[in-house]
Amino acid sequence: MFRVPYIPNIDGIYEFLRSIYTRLGGSVLTKCYVVEIGDWDMSTDATKTVEYKQTLDDINYKSLLNVSVQIYNDNKTKSYFSGTDDFDSIYVDSTTKNVTITRSSFFNSSDFNLTSAGDATFKSRGRIILWVTA
Repeated sequence: MFRVPYIPNIDGIYEFLRSIYTRLGGSVLTKCYVVEIGDWDMSTDATKTVEYKQTLDDINYKSLLNVSVQIYNDNKTKSYFSGTDDFDSIYVDSTTKNVTITRSSFFNSSDFNLTSAGDATFKSRGRIILWVTA
C-alpha cells in the first residue's frame, strides 16, 4: 500500500512529485523562466544577446525543452512571437548563459526603433521564455 506523507508546504509537494516522476523513468515536470530583453533598436541592430546567467544557473542544453521570444512594437499595441517567419534565429549558449536573437527584415522599421534613451518610459523590447525540465 502506498501512503502519501504529510507535506507542510508547496516546495515539499513539488519535491515529492519530482521524486515520484524521476523514479518512473525521468522527469516530466517543467519550469518556465521569463527574461526581459531590455533595450533593442531593431531597425539598427539585427542581433541582440541577452544574458540569463544570474537567474537561470540550472539551465543547460540537456534540460532545455523550448525557447520562444515575444517582441513588442514601440507603442506596445502589438506582440509578435517566435515560431513565425519574423526571426532568422534564436540561439541558446548554455556555456555563456546567453540567448542570441537575430531578427528578420520584418522588424527593420520605424515601429521597432524606440529605446529607453529616446523614451524613458520604454523599458523592454519584449521577453524570452525558456521551458526546461525540472
